[in-house]
Amino acid sequence: MQNFNLAAIAAAICLSFSAAAIAAPISKAEYSAGKDNISAKYKIDKDACQALSSNAKDICIEEAKGREKVAKAELEASYEPSEKHNYEVRMARADAAYEVAKEKCDDAAGNAKDVCNKEAKATSSSTTNSTAKATSSSTTNSTAKATSSTTNSTAKATSSTTINSTAKATSIQKHELQQHGQGHRQQIVHQQHARPPDARALTARPRPPAARLPKARPRPPAARALTETPEPVLLV
Repeated sequence: MQNFNLAAIAAAICLSFSAAAIAAPISKAEYSAGKDNISAKYKIDKDACQALSSNAKDICIEEAKGREKVAKAELEASYEPSEKHNYEVRMARADAAYEVAKEKCDDAAGNAKDVCNKEAKATSSSTTNSTAKATSSSTTNSTAKATSSTTNSTAKATSSTTINSTAKATSIQKHELQQHGQGHRQQIVHQQHARPPDARALTARPRPPAARLPKARPRPPAARALTETPEPVLLV
């Protein structure tokens, strides 16, 4: 029965301030106004406890303190949302529940009081461990998700770069092949249109120059003509 009461106290405190923890981010003006409202609310709750007495008064004051502590943590989480502030909100709730449960144990005495304090401490430790585990799991999941997103982005960028590089290289190679094929075709057309040389001109041997005949030497006068004496002329 005592365990049920402690769990109910913790659940009640958590539920009473759950709305603030999930509120949307607030402005600086709303943050300042929220702080003033929390302080004013705590003063009203504490003044209301003055009408009580004995341990009931102490329990009332601890509940007022717990509400103030949780409200401040939730206000910080609303103003600057972060995993750290969310963790502080959960811890504030656990601490408030423990302080109230411990204060209620003062109504008991002897062994019953010791058992009550142990149960209150056990409940607080369980809540704290659950909070730490939830925070660790959330952080791990966020880190894993961010890492996965980075890996996917890197893989996508690498794949896109590789595809673009391959496509560019293929385009360049195709262009070079086209230019090479065009040049080869032009060379063939040029060879087809060129007039082949005359086969006879290639195979004909050059004619040798005409043989020059030796010049005829002048014939010397006959030896007889040189030796004959002229006949004498007769005078009448």
